[in-house]
Amino acid sequence: MDEMLPELENQEISLSKLILVLAKAGLTNEEIGIAIGMTGARFQHILNRNPDFRDLVNEAKEDPNHRVEQSLFKRALGFQTKEIKHKDGKPIEVTIKEFAPDPISCIFWLKNRSPKRWRDVIEHRHTLKDRMERAHDALAERSRGMLTSGDDDRDGRDLS
Repeated sequence: MDEMLPELENQEISLSKLILVLAKAGLTNEEIGIAIGMTGARFQHILNRNPDFRDLVNEAKEDPNHRVEQSLFKRALGFQTKEIKHKDGKPIEVTIKEFAPDPISCIFWLKNRSPKRWRDVIEHRHTLKDRMERAHDALAERSRGMLTSGDDDRDGRDLS
């Protein structure tokens, strides 16, 4: 590469500056490690031994994270953009393109920003009272001849 760019042949770059540039570009720690010639695990080990530098790397990663967040937000709500066509360096046509809200972006945003309200998993709590009521209902049905001995209740446990 130095043969292709002789003016860069004697240039030195600080490895810590390069790492921060790579973090700001959105690379993961694994990718940064590989880019600087080591394994991701080795790079992570170095970061763990140097918490101040690790904080700088994490701070540098916030910029691309913020840009992605803003893009996701725009896609979730929908947006407009101007497209300008030029001829001979002069604008000749302006088109406004409209992008409708994207439901997948909405779902992703809501699940991450309000997980208690928008998560897929619904937590069911079964109290002793609930179990006793189910057992009582099953016994009442059995006494009316609706169940035979050995039938399971709703959650798969044998009541006999």
